[in-house]
Amino acid sequence: AIASDASEYTVTHGAGFTTFRHRHGTVVSELTMSVAPDAPVKITRLRLTNRGKASASLVLTSFVEWALGVMREHTQHQIVTAFDRETGAIFASNYFDASFADRVAFSWVSEPLASYTSDRREFIGRNGDLRDPDGVGLGASLAETLGAAIDPCAALQSKIALSPNETREIVVLLGAARGPDEARALIRRFGGRAAAAGAIDATIADWARRLTTIT
Repeated sequence: AIASDASEYTVTHGAGFTTFRHRHGTVVSELTMSVAPDAPVKITRLRLTNRGKASASLVLTSFVEWALGVMREHTQHQIVTAFDRETGAIFASNYFDASFADRVAFSWVSEPLASYTSDRREFIGRNGDLRDPDGVGLGASLAETLGAAIDPCAALQSKIALSPNETREIVVLLGAARGPDEARALIRRFGGRAAAAGAIDATIADWARRLTTIT
């Protein structure tokens, strides 16, 4: 969702990563986006710190729109979604497109899930938009809609409680694999905090080597 407040964001773009820093009330967030150096996985690392003297209750929402083809408008009725209970990820497949027929896309969050859905219309709302979706907020709960013949997305929600001065690190993965077993293997490989940080550092180091070959 798009931030609706006017407070300051600091965005840092570097070779192999982008970081967003923001403070909302007593909660400081640092979100770094990168990719794995040797696998088709986007890694997002979110650090949340409560600078206040009281506990903070948050709802974390990860949202992606599935395309699995050239244009989402052309493929949305071809995509089938499923919830993988082994990992807690949402899987998406498009068997009608030759480029994606043997692939399983996945969206995953390291925190325990409170609710989820694959129905974009349910998440945004009948007359809503991404600046103020119905599926975001402390009272929101997603209906765990899955399957085919819906406008597909992957919305994953977790509830987070931060004690005063507590820092929590969350990993979000978005990727594709050749089948569910390989998808689960990639989640296990990159889903840990240390593994995610190591992959981001490796990607940054790879770009540093590329860009300093000639000086």
